Amino acid sequence: MGQVIKRDGCYVKYEPSKINVAIQKANRDVRDSEQASEVIIKKIVDAITKRIAVNNLSVEEIQDLVEEGLMKNHLYVLAKAYIVFRYKRAMLRKSNDTDDCILQLIRNDSKHLREENSNKNTVL
Repeated sequence: MGQVIKRDGCYVKYEPSKINVAIQKANRDVRDSEQASEVIIKKIVDAITKRIAVNNLSVEEIQDLVEEGLMKNHLYVLAKAYIVFRYKRAMLRKSNDTDDCILQLIRNDSKHLREENSNKNTVL
């Protein structure tokens, strides 16, 4: 079985249940008539499982395949809810990265500043 390449570059075991959970969460944000059935979810998960058996896939690639699967099954409202959820998570990650950079500067713990000029005392 292939592995998932996380955003930080490390490899982890593929867990199909995570895809199922993600689609179920998106299901909660739409009307019943717009939700993916268990059969459709299984079809999407199975398609991704076949792909990952051949090649390792990144988290982003897996999420793209989920979107494609939802749209192929004409679940456009659900696909939109899933895309919006992805976008919000991306913004949250970016916000956390920005906060970390600011904290490093405040604590004088920025690797970039320490290595910028080896003749400079970064504490001053």
